[in-house]
Formats: sequence, C-alpha cells, structure tokens
Amino acid sequence: MKTHVRTVSIDSYRKHIESGKCLAQWMRVLQYIEQHPNVTRAQIEKALDMRITSVCGRVAELKASKLIRESLCRVTCPITGEEAHTLKAVAPEHVNQQDLFGVAA
Repeated sequence: MKTHVRTVSIDSYRKHIESGKCLAQWMRVLQYIEQHPNVTRAQIEKALDMRITSVCGRVAELKASKLIRESLCRVTCPITGEEAHTLKAVAPEHVNQQDLFGVAA
C-alpha cells in the first residue's frame, strides 16, 4: 500500500512541475522572502494564499538550491503563536551556479 501512495505522490508532483504551477509558486515564495526577510512559513501561507504543504515544498526546494536560509533560532510566529524558524534570501553574490544548475560557471 505504501508503494502505491508514494507512486501517486510522485506522479502528482511531476504533473505539478509539468503544468508550470510549481515554478510559479517557487518564484512567488522566493520573491516574498526577498521582500520580507525573517518571515515564517505560516506568514507566507497567509500572505500568498497558498496551502501550507505547497509553501513547505517550495521552501524545501529553495533551501536545497541555497537561495534561502533558515534561521537557527526560533521566534514566535505572529500567525500561529508557535515557535518557528524564519527564512531569509541569500544574497545573489553568494549563490553558487553549480547548486542551481548542476554545472560550474
């Protein structure tokens, strides 16, 4: 049963990427973080009217691409009232092209 769920999830993710929606969400999340440093995922969810699962997925991709960083310290989120890590964009001069595209500049 787990294999079937995993396959469905992977297929859905591929369709999401192929539709172009994933890239559009990715860009919206990145731009929001650039404009609002030290923002939480819940703040992004509310501001962009996106599902939290979509926000978390795009944040994970942006972190893997090293375009954003997550704070080590936790703060009280103004939306949830819970402790949460904040997110901040990485300055363009600190982004490694190889991390983004898999090739050296």
